[in-house]
Amino acid sequence: RLWLKYDRIQDAALQRPYATAFTAIVNTENSPMRQVAVEELQTGLQGLLGTKVPVQKQTSGKGDIVFQLNAQEQVGPEGYHIYRQGNQTIIAAKTEKGLLYGSFGLLRHLQTLRPLSELNITTSPKVQYRVLNHWDNPNGTVERGYAGSSIWKWYDLPQVIDPRYKEYARANASIGINATVVNNVNASARFMTAEY
Repeated sequence: RLWLKYDRIQDAALQRPYATAFTAIVNTENSPMRQVAVEELQTGLQGLLGTKVPVQKQTSGKGDIVFQLNAQEQVGPEGYHIYRQGNQTIIAAKTEKGLLYGSFGLLRHLQTLRPLSELNITTSPKVQYRVLNHWDNPNGTVERGYAGSSIWKWYDLPQVIDPRYKEYARANASIGINATVVNNVNASARFMTAEY
C-alpha cells in the first residue's frame, strides 16, 4: 500500500471538519483521466474519513470538491491549484493531468493532517519528464540483481494485465512521476520487436 494507505484519521478535531468539508465530488465530464482522479478521491476519502463520498454532476454549494479546467490558471500543463472557495474545495488546472495530480495533492494534504485553513496549494512541475528507470531483462530478472525479480510479466502481456500495474501507476502518479523506462542499457534488442 506504500504511502497510499488512506488509513482512517484518528484525530477527531481534524476528522470532523474534513468530513464536513468533503461530502461530494463534482464531475461534469466522463473522460478516462477524470475517472481515475474521481476513483482515487473516492478511495482516499473513504479510507481517511470512514464514509463513502458520492459523485454528482452538479454542485450543491456545500462540501463539494469541484474540478475546474482553466486555461488562464497560472500553472504549467501538469500543475494545479487547490483552494477553498466558500464551502467548496476547488482543484483547478490547465489540463486533466493537472486535475489528477491535484487530486493526489489534496489527499496528501489530508493524510499529513494539515488544517483546512492551509488549503491553498499551487504547484507546477519544473521538469517535463519525471522518469522512473527500471533495469529489466526479457527473462524477468532485473539487471545485476537489483530489487529482485521484475514486476512485469513479459510473457503474459498484453493479454493478461496484472493488477499490480494499476497500483504501480497510482504510486507513480501520486508523487508526480509521469514516465517509465522498462528496460536497461544492456537489455536484449528483443524488447523492440513485435513479440514485445
